[in-house]
Amino acid sequence: MTQALFRLCLSLALSALLALPARAQSGIQIQTDEATQNFPNSIRFHLVASSGATIDSVILHYGTNGRTCQSGEVRQSVDFDHGASVDAGWQLEFKRSGSFPPGVQVWWQWEVHDASGAQRLTHRQTLGVEDARFNWHSLARDRVTLIWSNGDDAFGQSLMALAQRSLDRLADDMGVRPPGDVWITVYPTAEDLRGAILHLSEWAGGVALPEYNSVVTGILPGEDDWAAQVIPHELAHLVVGALVFNCLGVGLPTWLDEGLARFSEGLSSDEARAVREALNQNTLPPLRTLANAFPADEARARLAYAQSGQVVQFMIETYGPEKVAALLAAVQSGKRVDPALLEVYGFDTDGLDNAYRASMGAAPLPTAQSLSTAAAVERTPVPTLALWTAVPVTQVAAATAGVAAVTPTALSPATVEASLAPPTPAPFATAAPESDDNPPRSLWLLLVCAGLVGVLFLGGGGVVLVLILRRRRSSSDGRKT
Repeated sequence: MTQALFRLCLSLALSALLALPARAQSGIQIQTDEATQNFPNSIRFHLVASSGATIDSVILHYGTNGRTCQSGEVRQSVDFDHGASVDAGWQLEFKRSGSFPPGVQVWWQWEVHDASGAQRLTHRQTLGVEDARFNWHSLARDRVTLIWSNGDDAFGQSLMALAQRSLDRLADDMGVRPPGDVWITVYPTAEDLRGAILHLSEWAGGVALPEYNSVVTGILPGEDDWAAQVIPHELAHLVVGALVFNCLGVGLPTWLDEGLARFSEGLSSDEARAVREALNQNTLPPLRTLANAFPADEARARLAYAQSGQVVQFMIETYGPEKVAALLAAVQSGKRVDPALLEVYGFDTDGLDNAYRASMGAAPLPTAQSLSTAAAVERTPVPTLALWTAVPVTQVAAATAGVAAVTPTALSPATVEASLAPPTPAPFATAAPESDDNPPRSLWLLLVCAGLVGVLFLGGGGVVLVLILRRRRSSSDGRKT
């Protein structure tokens, strides 16, 4: 009997709980739910909603299809005038969050609460980022989408063929392929590029954004030589950047990153000659000094690009493309370049440098004193690669709301140990035997069940029923309640 009553109670309570969300949600109506973009500056989300009770909370949830180490969802509280009908909006500013290039997918949905306790979560919607200031042509082939503004179909076909050859070379010569679909946007000029992607250096002519599998550049019809440089270069940055992406803060040294890109576009005889002359004159800087940045001086920077490309070419031709793929995988797993090189090749950066110099018939590395002097040369950031410095999307929400991003609190070892320890189970309560002057347990279970269902359905009537029954029982026992 007791088990049957328990099952009945559980069934009634479950039915009540399942009925509540539908009842609560039906009170909030959505009249407008839209997003409009003002490229390259912002996206504005707009909601108009109404309810039978005062709407007192509106929260925007949004995110992108970008690669991120943290949750891809931002939860943004929105300010508005409370009332039975509300008009709420919030604007995502690219100058704070970082630019979204054309092709990025932005999703959003609203969470609405009113004073009666009702809530509503709207259906998720998606917006494709586009630059409406230009008229675009598009072409898609083998997981590559290309859009361009100036030029005819033949121009677009030539750029697509160049992109496909570049990706094939990355696969054949380096053993690496893009981890997803690639989006290439070609503006007419480098100036148009810098107007579309905020915070770029004034000398940037192309940019790779591995988090979005996107390349953006500026090329006009007839600029074949420039196209043959920038498209392979940025696609190499894109593929390599996506493959080594990790959440441990480990990346490639500049010489390896730029060397892979330079090898991808093809090394010129002039560059090989410049490196050879520097080796003969004992002025070629140690490879290790090119780990963080390249020299600011233009001549030294050009030599650094050529040297990096030559070293990567030596690695591929001597040890094969499979080793390069294994090296990138080791970095992606969290190993820094020297441990990764030791694992894959059996030598570190200096060992690689000496092996390359030996292959050129040159002397081994300079002394430690010379290396220290070379390291003091003024450095400059590399202009054409969008490095992994984008603000995590959860921090973007705090920044755009004018609130400082939360910094995780350092935990003591004792606290960490305590947090990892399994919780101590609470002792089971021992049921008191039923006395002759108490009603049977089954009757009390039925009364509790009635009270619970009453709370859910009647908003408190069930509590009154239990209190009345309790008063009657107390009165019969001669006790006050």
